[in-house]
Amino acid sequence: MTASRFIAVLASLSCLCLPASAPAQDKPGPTPQITAIVPLVVPPGFNGAIKLRGFHLKGATEVRTDATTKPSKLTVKDPKNSDAPSKMEKDVVGDSEVTLELTLPDDFPAGALPLTVVAGDRSATPVALVVLPKDQFAEEKEPNNGFRSAMKIELGRAVIGVINNERDVDVFEVTAKAGQRLRATVTARTTASLLDPLLSVFDARGNPIATRDDIDLKSADAIIDFVPTADGPIFIVLQDALDFGSGWHAYRLDVAPTPDTTPATKTP
Repeated sequence: MTASRFIAVLASLSCLCLPASAPAQDKPGPTPQITAIVPLVVPPGFNGAIKLRGFHLKGATEVRTDATTKPSKLTVKDPKNSDAPSKMEKDVVGDSEVTLELTLPDDFPAGALPLTVVAGDRSATPVALVVLPKDQFAEEKEPNNGFRSAMKIELGRAVIGVINNERDVDVFEVTAKAGQRLRATVTARTTASLLDPLLSVFDARGNPIATRDDIDLKSADAIIDFVPTADGPIFIVLQDALDFGSGWHAYRLDVAPTPDTTPATKTP
């Protein structure tokens, strides 16, 4: 056998022995993540836009819900890249956003409406949009950045608002009774919001009663229990703990009576 013939035989044998290369497989896309939802609360009969911010949302293709009662309409619109709010970092607050078109029937039940954003073959952890009857909440109204311009609110009725700008402060006034135990609660981070709430309570003369930042090591939201010692107005002041603010710094504020067993701070 000639040398050239021997080389040819070896080449043909190597082709028979080598396995065929496996077909290329697409790599799974990145998992979307939600860092903020605006608004946090809507009423039954809502027909409008819900905005979500987070990571890898530009590739969002659909949104799902496992709620027993389904919305009349729930679709994805305009997924896109998004700059971070002023002085905040994209790697913390997210690099993209998506708008959802949502329509709820007038008889849609109150409670949490879980929303799951899907991007390719990956799904985000569900985020809860709260549905409340219109008579159970009010929308924050500006200007309300001082005691003189404080927005008057009712005990037991939630307020839905946004810390819109850097160093923005929202002030609310409630009428209290002496000896009545009250609780002020801010819900933001535990839902999905960029707001790190700092909550303060003042008496009618502007004297501080209490200030709270985080509830505990597991929650960045805030709760204050207090007992007014005189009838009259009490001021609730809300801001971002780091003085950030944007359209993504949404919150829900509840001020309501609380059981007598709850430890509380007395007003001066």
